[in-house]
Amino acid sequence: MNKRILVTYATMSGSTVEVARTVAEGLTRDGITVDLQPISQVKDLSSYSAIVLGAPMILGWHRDVGNFIVQHQDVLARIPVACFTTQLHLTKLPETEVSGVPIFLDPMLAKPPINPDKMNISEKYGTPASCVGPALEKASRIRPVSIGFFGGRLDYSKLKLLPTLFVKLIIRAVEGDYRNWDAIREWVEIIRPRLEKAQ
Repeated sequence: MNKRILVTYATMSGSTVEVARTVAEGLTRDGITVDLQPISQVKDLSSYSAIVLGAPMILGWHRDVGNFIVQHQDVLARIPVACFTTQLHLTKLPETEVSGVPIFLDPMLAKPPINPDKMNISEKYGTPASCVGPALEKASRIRPVSIGFFGGRLDYSKLKLLPTLFVKLIIRAVEGDYRNWDAIREWVEIIRPRLEKAQ
């Protein structure tokens, strides 16, 4: 049977779609069809044997992904699912899982806290658990095979006021492209066999 994987994404400024495209290209191979679609256009999941969800992380994980996970929880609980985020800051902690889900950290993105016993507000909001934990709690029946955390691209001219203020005042990020394509492709190699184990 031909396996079909959906790679779907939400984006704020176009950076995440390029990461999603790289993931889709890495998963495409003989016997596997990969569809790439914006999350807002996905209506029916019945033809897919596995799904990859991706979205940016500003003021929390993009709400469209959280809503999608809750709305399609019944289907997503029955097939392999992988998730990824794009962001500008990530606090590296010893944990290798969030809510029992294995995580993959882009080594160029993840930075240890200055003082692990007294993290500042940016470090607290930037932990893997703070980033994706709330979404996983809302859809407790879903257990992704992996969650990848990757650097994104920052262009202040493409952000609305509230995200701009958050990034400037809390994250204090400098504009630029922080995507690590080698790390993204490495993660794809990790998740491919897990996604191919469709029931």
